[in-house]
Amino acid sequence: MAVDNSSDGQQGAGNTGSSGSQQGGGGAAGQVNNPNLSGSGGASVVDLTDDSMVRLPGAKDPVRYGDHYRGFQSEFTKRAQEASTLRAEKAKLTAQLVDYQRRLQQGQQGQQGQQAPESKLASLAGQLKSLTYLSGEQAANVVDNVMQEMKAAAGELQRRDVALALMFKKMQ
Repeated sequence: MAVDNSSDGQQGAGNTGSSGSQQGGGGAAGQVNNPNLSGSGGASVVDLTDDSMVRLPGAKDPVRYGDHYRGFQSEFTKRAQEASTLRAEKAKLTAQLVDYQRRLQQGQQGQQGQQAPESKLASLAGQLKSLTYLSGEQAANVVDNVMQEMKAAAGELQRRDVALALMFKKMQ
């Protein structure tokens, strides 16, 4: 490696001078990219092109910077798309879970309402017994609940009557 070390145009190879220390660019060649080892305290700038050969940490052989950069960009794009897809799938599954939980609650409430209308009326009667005074709003709620139960029972009776009438006609 020929480096111009002197002002008179002589070329030196980084050999030791009169003091016995290395001079010129030969001693600093291994330290170009390592700011911790540079004696000036400032980081040196290295310009990379697509054809520059770089050795990556942990790699055995050097690779072209352009190839590495394009591969890195491609991998980043793939990972970003995958993350976006997974976020969308997570949002969809979360919405489905909320919907299923809501349906489950509605089904349980419907079963409770269908299985125990007497227990509703019994709890309402218990609440009324515990009251010292009955307000108009509370009395209206009681009447509404009783009317709803009677309508439900009347609807069931009407369906039963229709079914019996159809069976009677079929038997005749």
